[in-house]
Amino acid sequence: MRLILLIFIVSSLFVLLAVFGGRKIPIFILLFAWIAYQKYVRKIPLISLTSVGLTALIVIFFSAMLEWRVNNQTGSAGDFKAGAVSTIANLSYLDTYLFITDYFDNHPKWQGSSFKDLIARFMIPGPYGNPPLDEGVYIRTLAEGYHVVPSLPFSLMYPSSWPPESYGNGYANFGLIGALLFSAIRGIVIGTGFAIARSHGFGPKSFFLALTTAFNFHFTNLRLTQLAMVLCGFVVIILIERLGARIARMRIR
Repeated sequence: MRLILLIFIVSSLFVLLAVFGGRKIPIFILLFAWIAYQKYVRKIPLISLTSVGLTALIVIFFSAMLEWRVNNQTGSAGDFKAGAVSTIANLSYLDTYLFITDYFDNHPKWQGSSFKDLIARFMIPGPYGNPPLDEGVYIRTLAEGYHVVPSLPFSLMYPSSWPPESYGNGYANFGLIGALLFSAIRGIVIGTGFAIARSHGFGPKSFFLALTTAFNFHFTNLRLTQLAMVLCGFVVIILIERLGARIARMRIR
């Protein structure tokens, strides 16, 4: 019963995170769940019908999500094949970093205005909707040749994203100083996460949080929100675990 509940929670968290358009954190959740299943239930070969089938489902899911978002934004059907290629191929942020560095060396910096979107996202929407939670929407729209600055409604921009992560978001807001500062903040947070895990003997829960921070934390609106969602799901799992243990003790008595 606990395994069924865990699968339900992990699957729900995967879908909830994926609808924001991101791929890294939802896939990380599945990978960590797979590692936990290997350790606590039974071994699954890396190359097997289960792993290959799960990989195929992930590619299909994200490709369908990309097509749906493009169709919803433009009113025209997207290219599913192109979406599948994009899902697999566009895993590096190097081209995004190069574009951001070049663009903001020749244009005004945002001066922290992108963080206003995080607050405005949860306010009453304007006539064209709320601004994007992901700063990468601005970057992708700029790359398409349009001049945009925070805060603008998502409906007025290109329906896709190039996430800037800590380096890109820092550079877009404050130039080189911002890139160094945001990267330093990321390093401090990651170091703190592993220090906490070490103090708890690198148990499953603390190690999960440390790895989540190391792989997924960046000083951007999108990553801060996604990390908060992961922590909420983590708290739910712990509550269910403790509830199950309490019910088991009651039955023993």
